[in-house]
Order: sequence, then C-alpha cells, then structure tokens
Amino acid sequence: MNKINLDNIIKSAEQFEIESQKMFRVFEGSPHQITYLNETISEIESLQNEANKKFLKETIGCFEQNFYRAAIVLAWCAMISYLRNICMLYPDHITEPNFPKNDLEKIRENYKDSELIRIMLKSRLINKDIYGELGRLLNERHLAAHPSSKDPDDISTLSFIKKVVNNIKEIEERLKNKPPS
Repeated sequence: MNKINLDNIIKSAEQFEIESQKMFRVFEGSPHQITYLNETISEIESLQNEANKKFLKETIGCFEQNFYRAAIVLAWCAMISYLRNICMLYPDHITEPNFPKNDLEKIRENYKDSELIRIMLKSRLINKDIYGELGRLLNERHLAAHPSSKDPDDISTLSFIKKVVNNIKEIEERLKNKPPS
C-alpha cells in the first residue's frame, strides 16, 4: 500500500472519529452537562419577560439540535432585545443626549449593541461588572456569527446561554427597586 493511500485512510478515520463523537455526544451527555442544561431551562422559566423566555427556549432548541452558532446568536438576540426594552421602560434614566427614548425602532436602527451597552452603563441601568460581561458576550457572539476559527461546541454554547440568562436575572434584580419612568 502506498503512502498516499495510507494517508487518505488515516484522514478518513480521523474525520469519522470527529463526526461520530459529535453524533453520540447528544446521547452520551455527561450527567453534569444534563444537570447544567436542566438548571438553565429552569432559570429561563423564572425570567419575568415573556419575550425573553420565548427567545431563550428557541435557543435551547437550537442547542439540543447541535446548532451551536445559531444558539449563541439567538441567545444574544434575547439579551439585546431585553436591553432595548429596559431603555424603553426607563427612558427618564437615560442620560445620552438625543437618545430616542420612546422609539424602539430608532434605537434598533441608530445604536450598535456596544453603544447601547455603553449608554446603559453611563445611565446606571447596568453596573461595570455587567458592562464587562456583556462586552465579552458580544465578542463571543461576533465570533460565532461571522467567519472565524472559533467553532463553538456544546460546552461553550451552553455556558454562553447560561451567562445570558444570569445577566438578565442580575439586571432584573438590579432594577427591581428602580421604578420604571
């Protein structure tokens, strides 16, 4: 057998191993991962905002089908949608000049996600810890949504979803004692 055929056989075997691991991972999830997923689903159910629950339940559906990039992007959609809604609920707290406080469409059109997060920090709707975490999550979302060498797996995707849920819960808790405008 010549070296070229042997190399092709080895490459095929390695590719088969990778693909079979992906396929069987669904059935062989570690008890820890299954527990983590169930905890995340329970936390999603405890959120106050119904639109967030819907987005995040769809995110879990993507995750369960191994659509990891889609799950990350959809989880971020839930996060940014939530942040925009907070701006609509607390317009008098927004300190940014000329911010379209009561126009969700203008907020969507005129403010990048990173700008909105910065405005929310400046307006004290989020704290520095949440600001930093949202910046990291936005970066992860960009890596998942655009061509890159990052190929999200089940663990990193579930971690991303969990972080989104935790940040939403933390913001809900933070704003609990701050009456809407």
